[in-house]
Amino acid sequence: MEKVLDAGHPDFFIEINPDQFELRSRDAVCPFLAEDFSCTIHELRPPACRAWPVHASCEGEGREYLLMDCPIVDRLSDEELGEMMAQAGSIPEENIVNSFKRSSLSKEDIELIEKRFRMFKSLVLK
Repeated sequence: MEKVLDAGHPDFFIEINPDQFELRSRDAVCPFLAEDFSCTIHELRPPACRAWPVHASCEGEGREYLLMDCPIVDRLSDEELGEMMAQAGSIPEENIVNSFKRSSLSKEDIELIEKRFRMFKSLVLK
């Protein structure tokens, strides 16, 4: 977050915990997503974005890594997937488990984000 703000980008961050922030969204869309669908903070993006299309889940026992089915998947090398898994692994488990529980986003935005997320098919990575 600090890197993004220090680089002069707008402050769309909302503090959930001292070490956890969420983004104020526009209709459940990342505020740093440009009209051409590029990321305006690509070089500064947080671990969850760096990990995409690998997603860490803590819904069962322990942590699972899901590979979301999106157009970029076919272009990724094993090394890049490993780097993305490491990024997903760097996200504290508490942040993953509590991200929506502590969210200040509206119920409608959370439901829309979850609906969009469920649209992706996923594969469990080892």
